[in-house]
Amino acid sequence: MREGEAEYRCSVRAELRIEGHGTAMLINSYGTPSAVLAASWLRGQAAWCVGKLGDDDASGRRLAAWLRDETAQWRLFAALMAGESVPVRVHEGGTIVLLHARRVDAPSGRTRRGRTVR
Repeated sequence: MREGEAEYRCSVRAELRIEGHGTAMLINSYGTPSAVLAASWLRGQAAWCVGKLGDDDASGRRLAAWLRDETAQWRLFAALMAGESVPVRVHEGGTIVLLHARRVDAPSGRTRRGRTVR
């Protein structure tokens, strides 16, 4: 990554509440210099969550509806291109799924790995 370039950091978190007890976990995270890849990764992770939650889970059904919504997908991409933080939060029943992407500009004179650019 060169000076002034951006990186997109994405993550998926899920919280399952079963009989009053909560379990939160980071499922996956990803970094990319491309808004297109960040949006694609989020959609892929949403589809994976839908598959894992199954048809009986209300959050899974809501997330599947978000994936089918073309307007929501265009908004996701446009927000990433504009440098906005993009959270997709679904909370129905006992399951919470949070997909998140944000643009992180590289500090001046630094690369992604923290080495100085000369």
